[in-house]
Amino acid sequence: MELWRELKVGDQIRITKFPTEFLQEGYRIHRETVQLYKKLLARNRPLRISRIDDWGLPWICCKFQLKDGRWEWHFLAVDHSGIVRVNHRTSKNK
Repeated sequence: MELWRELKVGDQIRITKFPTEFLQEGYRIHRETVQLYKKLLARNRPLRISRIDDWGLPWICCKFQLKDGRWEWHFLAVDHSGIVRVNHRTSKNK
């Protein structure tokens, strides 16, 4: 089963590679989505699943600070390959 189908709100993922689905002949993807994937790959940070929509698609929310100090927000469904689950660190201190 594809990982994205198992994700729940609060799970953390990391985008590790550009989704292979995007490279298939005839597959169309918006230019801004490609740019967002490139930024997320370069950033290499964990991303938290913020919601699951009515079709079962997991979504992340992320933001980037612009040069003028304002914030740019993005929402992205992560229903493709190229993601891995990030395990939570557990504290051994009681």
